Amino acid sequence: VGVTLNLAPVLDLRVGPENPVLGERCLGEDPASVAALGAALIRGMQGAGVAATAKHFPGHGGTAVDSHEALPVISAEAAWLTGTALAPFRAAVAAAVASIMTAHVCYPALDPDLPATLSSRVLTLLRRALGFNGVAITDDLLMQAITKTWPVEEAAVMALEGGADAVLLAGDASAQGRALAAVEAAVKAGRIPGARLAEAAAR
Repeated sequence: VGVTLNLAPVLDLRVGPENPVLGERCLGEDPASVAALGAALIRGMQGAGVAATAKHFPGHGGTAVDSHEALPVISAEAAWLTGTALAPFRAAVAAAVASIMTAHVCYPALDPDLPATLSSRVLTLLRRALGFNGVAITDDLLMQAITKTWPVEEAAVMALEGGADAVLLAGDASAQGRALAAVEAAVKAGRIPGARLAEAAAR
């Protein structure tokens, strides 16, 4: 039917019963099991010609806040995040996943100031520590985890600055137009190097 990109699978660990947003989308709570199941889903989808998207990097599990409504903060230690929460994403990269979606979640152990979607530190971790060379796509920038603090125009520019390759803005043509104009202005002003956009487009 012409579908060539699927924003799935969810590779977040089901950590804590209070998580209001992931629910049955999670594949489980055991990192090894989620890694194996996620990799199988990725190979199956991509073997049929549909690019898969592992989400939400570096992990949305363990949150008690819905990122559609506010910005969750995960206070886990960096060692847990990089060792445990990232295990399914490492498996996804090994399975040659085409795309990885960022999480609108703040991880003070990785970046005390910005959510993963806007954080060059987190996206550098994705590239360098996991060796991912595919497309990094943001979660929807119209979710309130972002919009309560950053206007959509600024968020789009910050995401591209930080290393995202594609910006997701769902169902709002006005917001899409404003974001595009902001990105164009940022390029003209030298805030976003043309090489950054060329890199993103190539991916």
